[in-house]
Amino acid sequence: MILGLRREGATLRVQPCVPPEWPGYEVAYRYGGSVYHIRVERLPEQAGADLETLLDGERLPDGRIPLRDDGRTHEVVVRAARQGHGETRFPHTPPTEQG
Repeated sequence: MILGLRREGATLRVQPCVPPEWPGYEVAYRYGGSVYHIRVERLPEQAGADLETLLDGERLPDGRIPLRDDGRTHEVVVRAARQGHGETRFPHTPPTEQG
């Protein structure tokens, strides 16, 4: 589940574990007559490790994207900082096995 899109009832969670060589990605998610343009961005390590999820310019405190079949196009931006070995981790993403 590298892209990490998961529908939970009437919400969508974006919880990817992005490979180090990826600067991010974009995806369009359709819900009924609505389209959610989702852009995942990696920030430099010094930006901190906080996750930020924005829906139509408004910060979502829990990162859950409410899905509404309102026929509109919605813009979602998910930002997280790179961590130690370059991988971008998002909250609630299980750590990878290190061997």
